[in-house]
Amino acid sequence: MIFLRSILITLALLSFAVLAMGQTSKTLRVKFGKPSKTDAGVEMYDISPRIQMTVKYASNGEACEVEIRQNGLFGIDRVDMNKRIDRIVSDIVPLSKRGKRIPNHYGRAENCITSHNDEYESVLITYFEQPCGDSYQLITVRWKKRTCISTPPLQPKK
Repeated sequence: MIFLRSILITLALLSFAVLAMGQTSKTLRVKFGKPSKTDAGVEMYDISPRIQMTVKYASNGEACEVEIRQNGLFGIDRVDMNKRIDRIVSDIVPLSKRGKRIPNHYGRAENCITSHNDEYESVLITYFEQPCGDSYQLITVRWKKRTCISTPPLQPKK
């Protein structure tokens, strides 16, 4: 009985340790496949023909900033696409990892560009949308306590 209890406690602690870790290149590759481009401290994933994700890493190997770019908003089911984007953001940083929500009431609409922030104790999530012209949506997730390795950004496919 003591042996079984020890095994269960060990498994619970290992599960908690895995959940407590941040997103790394390895965990993101499991979720999103092999990146289409890599550079020192930066990876780009083609999640679908319309969605690219660029991930910057801190020196400890954890993601420090993620940009999700959705191109070509015209003629698509916006509700379905927004649900897909929300799932990607939740895969990257689940609600349980964000910390307490910080009300900031920040939002802007200017020259056919809208933006707003969702701020939490651990992360800042910024949403930009430009529905006019070459329409796109850009979501940036930044971890507050992680510093990215300084590298030039990878350019998404046009």
